[in-house]
Amino acid sequence: ILKTLDGKVACVMLEPVVPDYDTGNRYLTDLRQLADKHGCLLVFDETITGFRTALGGAQTYYGVQPDLTVLGKGMANGHPLSCLAGRADVMAEAREVFLSATFGGETLSLAAGLATLKKMRDEPVIEHLWSQGAKLRNRVNILVRDNNLQEVIQLNGIDPWVLVSFTGQDGFSAAEIKTFFLKEMMNLGVLLTASHNMSYAHDAGALALIEAAYARVLPELKDAMRTGTLRERLNCKLVSPVFQVRP
Repeated sequence: ILKTLDGKVACVMLEPVVPDYDTGNRYLTDLRQLADKHGCLLVFDETITGFRTALGGAQTYYGVQPDLTVLGKGMANGHPLSCLAGRADVMAEAREVFLSATFGGETLSLAAGLATLKKMRDEPVIEHLWSQGAKLRNRVNILVRDNNLQEVIQLNGIDPWVLVSFTGQDGFSAAEIKTFFLKEMMNLGVLLTASHNMSYAHDAGALALIEAAYARVLPELKDAMRTGTLRERLNCKLVSPVFQVRP
């Protein structure tokens, strides 16, 4: 695409990590070189991966520096704060752009951001996300194998952000299986949006609760599929994509 539109592309923007496909260092390094070759900016959306993969985000973890970086409320522990950062010469262009923000003078989120960054520097937050994420992934994978559901449930991505994906089987669609799973997990007090988004609050007790819920729900899912009763046991609408392209 860049070769076909050489000189006409302003920027290439992407999430450097997506949970169902680990782009990795090689892909991002090659993309950095392509952007330089064709004179366009490389922009990383690190709304999720920033302060999760590493304190400096996925760009630090993979060693590939973009021209611009987008960050979100994770930098302020959930408070409404976003950030655009990048090369000085590119950021200088903002002086020529009209910017208007209703909350431009709001400082509570800035204070929350400073406090959050300090805590992440002073405490092993990132290490915790990786270690707890790995523990949960490994434990769940064991339960999936024990219930012979490897063809139905897959865990992909990096340990701090694991996507739980579903594949249709035995006449049931992926959406039906996912809906059954999410509903039963919620009934046991575990709210998932089909991913393990690890946080510093996920201690040993939290992992034990999540693992116990998996241990109860997976056999129920297996039984519902085996007996062909999954649909009648749903009693709710099927999950649908949060983001959809409008017709």
